[in-house]
Amino acid sequence: TQGVLRTRFAQSVMQGTGIALQYDVRILAEKSEWSDSGVPSAFTDLAIWDDPARYRGYTVGGELTQLLPWHTTLKIAGYRGEKEFIHQMEYFSPDSIDYGNYRTDNLCTVWISLEKTFQSDLEILNNLTLSVYGQWIDNTSTSYWYTYTMRYTSLGLEYRF
Repeated sequence: TQGVLRTRFAQSVMQGTGIALQYDVRILAEKSEWSDSGVPSAFTDLAIWDDPARYRGYTVGGELTQLLPWHTTLKIAGYRGEKEFIHQMEYFSPDSIDYGNYRTDNLCTVWISLEKTFQSDLEILNNLTLSVYGQWIDNTSTSYWYTYTMRYTSLGLEYRF
């Protein structure tokens, strides 16, 4: 059993500029006795270990949105959070488990996006959007396998019909 509460305050601060502050909390109502000890190592890398049903914690952060000329939108955001995994034991080395402690992660993420929507006399271009997105994630974990830094960049072209 779990509950998620999100509080978000968003406000326009100037014409074309908005800010948002957000706080999320995830609560698990019970702590069962299941753990990952004895699970074959082939399964320890799967995304199942970051399943939201397996941790409680919070995230806090904010976003800045700026409308730019030529139907372009710039968004910049930053978030920090903590996840307390209630089922996964800590790895203190690649193959050694600390059976007395559970994994806890601290996550920081920053992202930026730039999106251009086309407006034209040519009807076919009116539904076209070009976007550029970049994200940096820094995850610090008490478990050996889950401390990482990731950088992600994408270029997108969307057509709505």
